Amino acid sequence: MVLRIGVIGAGVVGLSSALAVQKRLAHAQVDIMADRFTTYTTSNGAGGLFMPRLQDPDVLDMAKDSADFFYSLARSADSGPSGVSFINGFYLYNGDDEQFPVWTKLMISVRELPEEFRTMYEKHYKHGCMMTTAIIEGSKYLPWLTDRFIANGGRITEKTVESFDELAGDYDLVLNCAGLGAGKLANDPTVHPVRGQVMHVSAPWLTYFVNSDDTHYFFPHSEDAVIGGVRQPGSYDLAPDPQESRRMLREMEERLPPLKGAKILSDWVGLRPSRDRVRVEAETVNCRGKQLKVVHNYGHGAFGISLSWGTAVRTANLVHQALTARSKL
Repeated sequence: MVLRIGVIGAGVVGLSSALAVQKRLAHAQVDIMADRFTTYTTSNGAGGLFMPRLQDPDVLDMAKDSADFFYSLARSADSGPSGVSFINGFYLYNGDDEQFPVWTKLMISVRELPEEFRTMYEKHYKHGCMMTTAIIEGSKYLPWLTDRFIANGGRITEKTVESFDELAGDYDLVLNCAGLGAGKLANDPTVHPVRGQVMHVSAPWLTYFVNSDDTHYFFPHSEDAVIGGVRQPGSYDLAPDPQESRRMLREMEERLPPLKGAKILSDWVGLRPSRDRVRVEAETVNCRGKQLKVVHNYGHGAFGISLSWGTAVRTANLVHQALTARSKL
C-alpha cells in the first residue's frame, strides 16, 4: 500500500520538508496543500544569507545539515538555476566578547577583520570578521525546489487548511509547515509574527555582503541587492512604510559608504513566523475520533532559509520513525 503524506505550507520550510520526505520515503505519495506559493510567500522576499546566528546546540546541529546542503548545491551545476552561490563579506557586532560567535563554525571560513576595514566600521560596531558563506535567492530557490518536488511525483493543491480534521482519513501522516498558520493548526499561542521590511536596490559594483547583530544588512543578489531592515514583533501590517525605507537606506549608507548612488527598485514586507524556539516534533492528534500522525516544523523566525533544509531532514527522519513504528504494530 502506498503511504500518503500531506504537507501544509509551500514556503521554503514546506517545500524542503516535502522534498526531504520524498528522498527518505521514495515510494510515498507526497502532496502539498497551501493558499500561497513562491512569489507570495515570506521566503520569496527574504535576504537569504546563510547565517544562523543562534546558540542552541540542537538547532545548530540542524543548521549544520543546511550548511552541508547549501554548500554542496553552490558547488554543483545547479548553483545558477537554484540561486544558491558562495559569497564573501563582513559580519559586524557589538558586545563585550571578542571571540567569534559559536555559530561561525558553520561558515566556510572566518578571519579577523583587517585594521583598514575595522576603522571603516568602528563608529557603529566594536567587533567584526570576514567570512565566506552561501546566499540563497528565494525567487530562484523556491521554484527550483518546486520543480524537483513535482519531478519526484509530488502533487500541489491550492487549498486553505483550517484544521487537521479536514485531512484525517485522507493521509497516513501530515506535516505542519504552515508558517504563521501553523500556530492555529497546532493550538500553539506562542507563534507570532515579526514584521520585516526590506528595500531592493541596484548596486552591481557591490558584490560582498555586510551583516550585523542589529537590523542593518546589505545582501547582493544576482539581479539586485537587499537592504534591511526592520524587526517589529506582533505587527501584521504588510504595507511598506516609506519613512522606514528612507531610514534604512540612510543608515546603511552610513555603515557602507560605497552604497551611495544605488538605484532604488522596490520595497517589500514579510511576516516572519516566530516563537521562542523552532518546533520540529511529532505527535498524534485526535481528529473527531480519528487518530492522525502529525510532524510539526515551524517557528523559524528570521532564520527560515538558513534552517530550512536542516529542519526538513529532522522532519523526514521523524516521519520515517512514525510510519515505521506503525508498520510494526
